[in-house]
Amino acid sequence: MSNPLADDKLPLLEIQRHLDQIGRQSPSVRLLVDMARDAVTEAARQQTQLQAALRRGQKKRRRLRRQRAELLDALVASGWPSCCAKPTASSAAAIDSAASAGAIDVVATYQRLRDTALDEYAQQLQAVSQRGERRDFLRLLSERILLRGQRSLAEALLCKPSLVDRLALQMRLSDHLLGRLARHLTRRFGTRLEASLRQGVLAFIHDALTLLVGLLHRTDPVLRLLWPQRGSALNSKHHERLGGKPIEPQRRVHAVLFPGLIELAQQSCLRRALVATRR
Repeated sequence: MSNPLADDKLPLLEIQRHLDQIGRQSPSVRLLVDMARDAVTEAARQQTQLQAALRRGQKKRRRLRRQRAELLDALVASGWPSCCAKPTASSAAAIDSAASAGAIDVVATYQRLRDTALDEYAQQLQAVSQRGERRDFLRLLSERILLRGQRSLAEALLCKPSLVDRLALQMRLSDHLLGRLARHLTRRFGTRLEASLRQGVLAFIHDALTLLVGLLHRTDPVLRLLWPQRGSALNSKHHERLGGKPIEPQRRVHAVLFPGLIELAQQSCLRRALVATRR
């Protein structure tokens, strides 16, 4: 049975020690001291119950957040909301033309982010932090900007699709993601984003959100980012290892350093996902 006056309840233990001291110094008030000790023990018991309830609530909150993230990821991967678009006959030609142009822009933005911007800012963050490896910062930028940005945009479109001001949402989300990234860098690496680097990272975030907005709206063909599941087996069709290392069947996906790009209808992989692996 757990002790209601465990070591993690130091204020209550301190009160108990003071009561013991009073009882030794003044035997005439021993009855009052015992009553006070009983009250302290009861307070400790209630505190233990509250702490247990708090832990259960926090565990449930984490589970619900994880389930919400998984639901949003699955929804976007299914082709929503592009697959739900039902244009009228009179506007179909104009929409198809815009969708084709949108797909070209999306691919161009994706290639610019992957081939140039990602590595550039990962190297800058590593140089400032003077800690970690290159792949740590590639993963950081991908997960905390692209993946979280995709979830936030999808949630906004899902909750109030007709009221979303895309430009205003993109600007608010840019500031939010930058702030979260800066706090994470400070907490994990002890690094603060200087003004010059902050502006560069903000430009990367803006381009990443431009890519995501383009993906979540009608393109022809429908394109989606490919996020391999952690622990999935490697295959040369969908995965690419950092530095061009060979694909070994016995290795598994450990982390996504940058998502791939797929054409949804044919499930054809336009660019493979860049992944870190483990045995």
